[in-house]
Amino acid sequence: MGCTSEDPHLNPCYYPSPYDVDGDGIVDVNDLYEMKPYYGIGENDPHWNSRYDVEKSGLIDIDDFMKIVDLWGCTVSEKWCYW
Repeated sequence: MGCTSEDPHLNPCYYPSPYDVDGDGIVDVNDLYEMKPYYGIGENDPHWNSRYDVEKSGLIDIDDFMKIVDLWGCTVSEKWCYW
């Protein structure tokens, strides 16, 4: 079976990505919008959400945002984008 479904959750080649933070199947501006309110929050903050710390540094910072930009346009069927 090929990677034919446009819906990432029905796609047999679906690879969940830590960089697709909104889960829509593509790394794009929507991921940045979802991360924006968490910018500057560290793991000891009560508003901490590790999903947005894509670089796993303990702080949601510019490095996390730049990783999203680096992988801009990658889809869940492009496994190479995430490893």
